[in-house]
Amino acid sequence: MDVGSYTNLLLEINPTQTPGQFPNDWTLQTVNISGLSGLTDVRIAFRYYVADEGPNGNNSNYIGIDEVSVTSALAVDDAHLKELKYVYNPNSKILSLKSKSALHKITIYNLLGQKVFADRLQGNSNRVNLSTMVTGVYIAKIEGNNNSQRTIKLVVH
Repeated sequence: MDVGSYTNLLLEINPTQTPGQFPNDWTLQTVNISGLSGLTDVRIAFRYYVADEGPNGNNSNYIGIDEVSVTSALAVDDAHLKELKYVYNPNSKILSLKSKSALHKITIYNLLGQKVFADRLQGNSNRVNLSTMVTGVYIAKIEGNNNSQRTIKLVVH
């Protein structure tokens, strides 16, 4: 099967479109990806293809995706950032970070996935001034040694 501009096809459900072979109820589908090391960008696409589909087609059943979750095993290098301690002080608008290993970078994204803040970090203890950020909920990615990283939820007010 052609995977377009993607490299690997991870899962097919009834590729020959045999009648009666599609799940009729919500069905958990799990795909494991192995062999990746360190920080790795991954793109995932979902394609729904059937012959004779469309508003008036004979094969126009509903296909839905309820949830997609990505999990990873904690690498040895990430163990230090697992011990990351952080405190946000709303009065001073300072985010304090402390880790067992050196920290290198913080990137903050809004809930639309847009990067709204980035700064370089140095050493094990850092104070990040967030006074330019508007009130809201954010996701902060903190990076440390050897591509280790930790993602935290951050409420700025």
